[in-house]
Amino acid sequence: MKTLKLMMFLFYKYYLKGKQTQDIPYISALCAVVIMLIIHLLQIAAIILIFTNKDILLTHDSKLIQYIKVAIYSAPVFLIIGFLVKRKDLEVAVYSDEVIKKGNKYLLLYVISSIMILMLLFLWKIFFPQIY
Repeated sequence: MKTLKLMMFLFYKYYLKGKQTQDIPYISALCAVVIMLIIHLLQIAAIILIFTNKDILLTHDSKLIQYIKVAIYSAPVFLIIGFLVKRKDLEVAVYSDEVIKKGNKYLLLYVISSIMILMLLFLWKIFFPQIY
């Protein structure tokens, strides 16, 4: 829970400084955290696809149906995180400059590594399609 709040706080402060997101930093931070969770779910789906050849993403649907499914599946996650980390908690949260600097570095590394792992998993499936 502490990690989630710190992650939300760092995204909140980042989006608070942006010109286009300064009016909606809480929603932007919430969306960023949900997107990170979706990336992790895609990583799990890619691992399942690599080792079992079962496509649990059902990519045979049209793009519209895929977007609707993502919206339906991510809405509960969005609401749960919204209930766990309130906007007021982020507005009054105080962290030392050292924690913020270190957290920003780890958050950047975390986002980049998560995206790279997802890309590597899908590239693995493309170049090595048959493991079993």
